[in-house]
Amino acid sequence: MRKLLRKMFYWDAPAEGAVFASLLFWLGGWCLATVFVFFNGMSSSFEIAIAADILTTPDYLEWLFGWPQILLPAALAVCLYHLIVTGRFYHTLIREKWRYGIWGLTALYLCGSVAAAWLYGDNGLMIFQYVMLCWAFPMVCMPKQWTWLIPAAFGPMLILFPFAAGAETLEYLLDSIVQAVTPDRFAMQLLEAAPWLLWPSVLLAVLCVLCGFKAYAGAAGKPFRSLFGKGAAVIMILFLLTYGVSFRTAYAAHCRTDRSFAALEKHFGRPVNAEGLKDLYYQNRKPDGAFWRKALALAEKPEPGLQPQDPYYDLISHPKFRLSPEEFAAFRKRLESSRSLRELEKLFESELPAFEYDFRQGMIVGILFPELNTLRRFAWSEAWRVRFAIADRDPAAASAALKRIRRGRDQLANVPFLIPMLVMCGVENIRLDALEFFLSSGLPSDAWLAEEQKRLADFRKRMETVNYHALYGEAVMIMDVCVIVASGCSCPPEKDMTPTPGLYDLRWLFPAGWYQLTRARGILAESYRTTDLSQVVYKRHTSDTAEHLAGIFLAALDSAGRKLHSLSARCLTMETLIGIELEKRRTGKYPDKLENPPIDPFGEPLIYRKGKMPYIQYQRTVGTDHPYGEEKRITVDAVAVWSKGPDRKDDQGLSGWEENGKRIDDARAMLITEPKGILP
Repeated sequence: MRKLLRKMFYWDAPAEGAVFASLLFWLGGWCLATVFVFFNGMSSSFEIAIAADILTTPDYLEWLFGWPQILLPAALAVCLYHLIVTGRFYHTLIREKWRYGIWGLTALYLCGSVAAAWLYGDNGLMIFQYVMLCWAFPMVCMPKQWTWLIPAAFGPMLILFPFAAGAETLEYLLDSIVQAVTPDRFAMQLLEAAPWLLWPSVLLAVLCVLCGFKAYAGAAGKPFRSLFGKGAAVIMILFLLTYGVSFRTAYAAHCRTDRSFAALEKHFGRPVNAEGLKDLYYQNRKPDGAFWRKALALAEKPEPGLQPQDPYYDLISHPKFRLSPEEFAAFRKRLESSRSLRELEKLFESELPAFEYDFRQGMIVGILFPELNTLRRFAWSEAWRVRFAIADRDPAAASAALKRIRRGRDQLANVPFLIPMLVMCGVENIRLDALEFFLSSGLPSDAWLAEEQKRLADFRKRMETVNYHALYGEAVMIMDVCVIVASGCSCPPEKDMTPTPGLYDLRWLFPAGWYQLTRARGILAESYRTTDLSQVVYKRHTSDTAEHLAGIFLAALDSAGRKLHSLSARCLTMETLIGIELEKRRTGKYPDKLENPPIDPFGEPLIYRKGKMPYIQYQRTVGTDHPYGEEKRITVDAVAVWSKGPDRKDDQGLSGWEENGKRIDDARAMLITEPKGILP
């Protein structure tokens, strides 16, 4: 056993052992990292890292001793082996009377590095100090080999330079040295050239490592070629086999991803890029920047009595609140005296022009939507306008306010992105709440109700297109992120952002990373090949790294699709309720049951009832400790039509109310008959 250990640790040939240990550390470590990434070790590590208490996680031991997590102790063993064997080689080079002193100083230096990193909370400092030790220690042990050691010391820096592009180290160097001379352009060129610098840097790094091995040979007094024994040959063969298999597998995955992306473009019938998205959004409509600058300025203009510190300010976003007559009159006075709101209403009297977005490759993921908050806040204000009009018994004013909300909704429906689509759902729900008040008041005429019924039917049909366009917009955005990761991001001069180099030109250096990233892109392309956001499928709990990466982008789509279908169901219930109200006006009574009830988007028939119905009353007293009001479940006499919602469970049409810790998701349209008034 002792003989085996002496041979394993090259006890009698320390120089040859140092070369073997170095090759094992770099090439063997690369092979371990390749296997770890290929077999989804990153995904498993991430799942454990996000656990709240890692040591009490039930699956912790299973994870620790699972595959490929077992490679982590193997990597630690390689590092320890490298330190022992190279340390043994340096030990033989140091004069005997200096050995313990040098090793003692080294141990003290390492302990100081760890302590400094712990005190300052900076792991980068410890890494820097360790690298400096690895640089200086051979020079102390081999002072006669400086001509070989100095170029050898530059090897790690040369091979890591392309990966440092955009990292803190290179950024610090650029800020402190380069940018003092040519602040912007030189830094941009350096970052853009990083992939091209990789080829010569790797070649020079190999030469520098050979210089280090030449120094080992000179210090040991042995021929250079004698340092490369059978162990070094085995490591080289293992590295070449691992590299060949990983590169071939990654290239095959890349080809499959390209086919999936081509199928995705065929599915949408247009290119999945910035130009395709731009054509879909504008559709020969001209953007009007002046209009939207004016609208945004009016929305942000502070008004006396409606500023954040005013007690009535929060009421704007809660048009369903029940107020006392005095509070209602005081708030109405504040809102109607707002000149900016009146000017906004004038802008919304006609169809809204297109908003101008920056549709450029690499910029899609950073598109901002400054108009969303304006449109939502305007919808709240107009919902209050409906309540004021009902109080005045003025159906024309209520109809005009509902029409202005509808124009804001239509503007949002034209934007093929997920976030504007969700805001559109919120704006339309605000309009439907106001429409319920209007319908319960008995003010709308038969002709107006018939027109509104047709408008609701048309909008339901349009929501299928909205759903499809939002799906396409999300696909373009995610593929644009993939382009940024692959090709880098050269930000325009007006953007205060650091350009980043692409990873695609570096793919050959670590094919395992290329394999997982290109698979993630392929999974995304496959997932978006559907017509409905709620049909996008992804694995919530998976150990596959590529599926885990793809799931980060796909997680919100199913929920967004259900919200859109819930809105469609509510429009259908309102459309049906208007039909029931028109029938009541013709016959003098509400029907006892609904013949042939329509089918909601979830495949369930709508439910109809007249009589006692549960209702959520929102009440607030201005100046109290309840800025968002108090919710109270009451019973009213009403006529209601509702959908069971995504969970397909009948909760009597309630929505937003929590029972047993779960929010009810029914979609309901209701006409309150008793008590009379806007709100019970």
